[in-house]
Amino acid sequence: MSSSGNNVVISIDAMGGDLGVKSVIGGLKRFAKTYLKENDALDVHFLVHGDKTPIEKLLKRSRLLKNHVTVVHTPDVVPMDAKASAVMRNSRTTSMWHA
Repeated sequence: MSSSGNNVVISIDAMGGDLGVKSVIGGLKRFAKTYLKENDALDVHFLVHGDKTPIEKLLKRSRLLKNHVTVVHTPDVVPMDAKASAVMRNSRTTSMWHA
């Protein structure tokens, strides 16, 4: 996460976890309903890293997130048994490395 002044940028790996993309986008939608519904001028932006197609499919139904999310397509997947240290050294085209 980085911020400058009142601008906040949060980088998220959307492909991780047992529930993956659906869970992450669900969390972003919950944030939007709670904080952006009343204040669309809130200066927060999410960089969502992962497979562009399912991410954009889930995002297209959320008007509140439209101006607050950038999808960063990452074509490769990290296997469940991969060591994080190896991923960080060798898997630059994954959502884990980018986020």
